[in-house]
Amino acid sequence: MNRANTYTTARVPYARAIGIDRTKGDPYQCPELGNTCHRPGAHVAHQAPSRVGDRLHHRDGRVTDLAGSLLYRKEAL
Repeated sequence: MNRANTYTTARVPYARAIGIDRTKGDPYQCPELGNTCHRPGAHVAHQAPSRVGDRLHHRDGRVTDLAGSLLYRKEAL
């Protein structure tokens, strides 16, 4: 039995960059997705904390309750 002909769809290899090992080093931070909009006020929403349940997660690593009392600080990414 010829195993090369058992696939029903064409097998296409994945494109990989030559000489770059993606398994080592820091994860990609996507700098191109930063503040790309130059309209005044476009990124004001990024200053607000994210609500998860009854906690507010701030971008600087603080986690507070809804009243604003500090619960703990986690290490920023």
